[in-house]
Amino acid sequence: GSVLNAIASAEDISLKHGQRCHARILKSGISSCRVVSSALLDMYAKRGSINESEKVFSEMRERNQFVWTSIISAYSNHGEFES
Repeated sequence: GSVLNAIASAEDISLKHGQRCHARILKSGISSCRVVSSALLDMYAKRGSINESEKVFSEMRERNQFVWTSIISAYSNHGEFES
């Protein structure tokens, strides 16, 4: 998750880098790992891609309090108070 955290936080790195990491994660088969999925959700939210955050969230099998907090924060940060 640390690469995804770096992408989420760095202003000079485009969303494309995160999408490439996501593609590699899908190919490797580790996308079902809750820690990885949480990092993806957070990365997309911080990079302004709420739709991708929602997609990752909806594909997660297990959602703990941290995941719920991440998606609620994503909606809040993007003015999606009704979602």
